[in-house]
This record gives sequence, C-alpha cells and structure tokens, in this order.
Amino acid sequence: MTRKHFEALAQAISELDFNTNERTKIAHAIGRACAPFNPLFDTARFAIACMTPEDLESVREQRVQDKRDYA
Repeated sequence: MTRKHFEALAQAISELDFNTNERTKIAHAIGRACAPFNPLFDTARFAIACMTPEDLESVREQRVQDKRDYA
C-alpha cells in the first residue's frame, strides 16, 4: 500500500459519524492492519490523520486537563 492509499483511508475514517474515542479505536485497528504492508507506516500518525479538527481540539483539551490534575 502507498501513502495515497493510507491518506484515502484516513480521509474516509475522518468523515465517519463517530465520537473521538470511537474514531480513534477504528483508526488504530485499521492502522494495525495496514502496518505490515509498509515498513514506514506509523500507526500513531495515521490515527491523528483520521481525526477531525474537533477531535484534535478535544484531545488537546483533555491533555491540558490531565496536566492540571497531575500537577
């Protein structure tokens, strides 16, 4: 599989009507399935590419809250 294939998959996943947690689980599952086909494939990077802007903002907010909770 090539970068174009992975980009197309990430775009399709980002357009699914799921919440952030569901989309992340789907992205990681598909990423793990894709990884054997390309030695340079990065599952974490793929998962980020699958997120919507709203998902990314939600993750950022959660990280800030986590830092406050553990500070």
